[in-house]
Amino acid sequence: MIKSVLFLSCVALVSSVNVQLSFGQDAGLYANAIDPTKAYVRVHVIDADQASIAGVAVAVPEEQVSGYVSVPPGSIQIGSGDNAADMTVEAGTYYTFAQNADGFVQFVDPAIADPSKAEVLFYNLTDKASVNLFVPAAKTNAITNVNAGTSQTVELRAPLTLSFEAQAEGVTLAAVSDVALERKQAVSLFLNPTADGAELVQVINSFANPN
Repeated sequence: MIKSVLFLSCVALVSSVNVQLSFGQDAGLYANAIDPTKAYVRVHVIDADQASIAGVAVAVPEEQVSGYVSVPPGSIQIGSGDNAADMTVEAGTYYTFAQNADGFVQFVDPAIADPSKAEVLFYNLTDKASVNLFVPAAKTNAITNVNAGTSQTVELRAPLTLSFEAQAEGVTLAAVSDVALERKQAVSLFLNPTADGAELVQVINSFANPN
C-alpha cells in the first residue's frame, strides 16, 4: 500500500517541461508574484565560494549554487574567479548560469504552475547523453532523456520525501537521499561531473537578496 501511494504521488505529474529550470522560496514562486521589470539570476560555479552577478558579489555555498539575484534586464556580466561572461537577460524571467570549461551555460527556469505541488529541476552538467531521473521508491522515472548541458522540470505532489538516482542506460551515475518536497517550493538537482564519475547535489531554490 505504501509503495502504491508513493508511485501515484510520483507519476501524477502536473507537467514535465523539457526546457530549463525554476526558482525559489515562497515570495518568488509565481510569475505574478515577482517584479515584472526585473530578471532573476543565479550561478552554479566550480571550486569557488563567491561569484558576481551584475556587479553584485554573492556567496556560493558548498553545493556550488548561489541564490537568485534580481537584476535589470539587458546585458549583464557574471563571473567567478578569473572567468567572466556577458549575458543577456529578460524581465520577468529566472535564469541559472552554470559554469563549465568553456564558460557559462544558460538555463531558463520555469515557474511553479500548481502551488499545491513541489517543483523538481534536474540539470545534467555532465557529458552523459540521455540521463533519466529515477525514483527507487516508485520504480519509475520522474524525468527522462535529459541530454548533456540541458535540464528538465517536473512538478510532484507534496509534501513527500523521496530519494533520486541519475541513470544512463540503466546504470546509476549518482544518487541523493531524503529529498524533502514541500508545497510551493522548488528543489534543484544538479548532476555534476567529478574526477571519478558524477555526483547528484540537491539545492532548495532561494534568493540571495529577496525582493
